[in-house]
Amino acid sequence: MKHAEAVLIITAACLAGCWQAAGIDLRDLPVRDGSEEVEESEADTAEGDDDLFDVPDVDLSDPVPDLELDDIFTDDPAVDEVPPGMSAEAFCTGLLEAFCQHLTSCCGDLEMAQLQARYNCDDPGASAFFIECVDQMSPPIERGMIVIDEAGFYESCRPMLTLSSGDCPGIGFFTQMFDELFETYCADVIVGLVTEGDYCTSRMECEGGLCCSSGTCTGCKEAGMECTANDQCAAGRRCIDHACVPPSGPEERCDLEDESTVSDCMAGTWCNVEGCRQLQVAGQPCPPSYGVDPCRGMCGPEGLCLEFCSVSPS
Repeated sequence: MKHAEAVLIITAACLAGCWQAAGIDLRDLPVRDGSEEVEESEADTAEGDDDLFDVPDVDLSDPVPDLELDDIFTDDPAVDEVPPGMSAEAFCTGLLEAFCQHLTSCCGDLEMAQLQARYNCDDPGASAFFIECVDQMSPPIERGMIVIDEAGFYESCRPMLTLSSGDCPGIGFFTQMFDELFETYCADVIVGLVTEGDYCTSRMECEGGLCCSSGTCTGCKEAGMECTANDQCAAGRRCIDHACVPPSGPEERCDLEDESTVSDCMAGTWCNVEGCRQLQVAGQPCPPSYGVDPCRGMCGPEGLCLEFCSVSPS
């Protein structure tokens, strides 16, 4: 049965039901013999052929064309697509796994328990490290300002984030080394997509060779050039005394007033009023220092440095 025939039968059945409900017997309705239709048709023709409301015949058996949403909503503004790449969660989990690989080879059970709140190796999502990392990386990824190269992360970054087997210098020293290793081997896997002159919140959001200065991606400042923040300086440089310079070594100048989370001093040192100093060993005092534990291990409750994750548990 054709579609049109089915529609007519269903319609007729519905109408018959309606008339029956109204007490009308279809057999009592007058039957037209066809001659009346001819007479009415001739009368209509006589009245005039210019009917403004003529409706063309429609063959209901013709298939209805499929409509695509794109054919209907053609005037909607285009939405920028975020390039494919590694998610913030996968990226931060990979970093934490690399860190935990070192911890499990150098820390005892009691030490691991003390570190669990920040580096929860059994449940990455519950660790402060993971949460802070995701909070930092998710917004620029979602806004399409950066994309993380997944292949590059696993090939050239992730393998470099661990020290040699059996090398356990202490959690304080390793934390600094981890940051330095990341800057050296992993900075390139975070691909900035913001072009010169456009808005930025950090250097990693800007295209290669650009830095973020006063909220705008612009050319990076090289060694010796004037600066007011680390993000204005080229990779591997710090803004110390309003000049872009490499991280300071022992006995060299550092800025205690710097509010950046990146240390002015190279790995293995810490900043005090006299400049960068070698990290303190167990038994030495650990005076307060901005953002960096001055101990190779960890500062104890009595203000003295403790050995911490400095001997392989095996």
